[in-house]
Amino acid sequence: MLASEYVMVDASKTVGVAVQRGVLILRPTYAVFVPLTAAHEPSAAASTARDARMFVEALVSEPADVFDRRVEATWRTAGWWHGSPADTEVMFREVRLLGRFALVFKQGTGTISPTFGLPSALVAQVAPLVEQWHAHG
Repeated sequence: MLASEYVMVDASKTVGVAVQRGVLILRPTYAVFVPLTAAHEPSAAASTARDARMFVEALVSEPADVFDRRVEATWRTAGWWHGSPADTEVMFREVRLLGRFALVFKQGTGTISPTFGLPSALVAQVAPLVEQWHAHG
């Protein structure tokens, strides 16, 4: 799969006042949030983060359809957050004061967004994926 076909970025999931760190995987027709810690296992964060990134990095060498099937099977089994254009709003805009970009996925009362905003270096990669996301919505 080409690097332009997905983005993986450190992110936070917020529901009410609860915040959970994780990794956001963005594709044109879905987004998945991989939590780095369980509420009861904060000491597992480093190994879980490494495992999540290794999982995705191993899959990106596969064709896109294989990547999507493996990620879907995993998020269903693991209970990861999953969003699609049909059930999730996406907001993507520049935050001029900070020189970064806001990328926010909103589903119900929860949001997923890159930690400290999206670095400008990823904008060229994210913008087409968000355009495709909106086209599927």
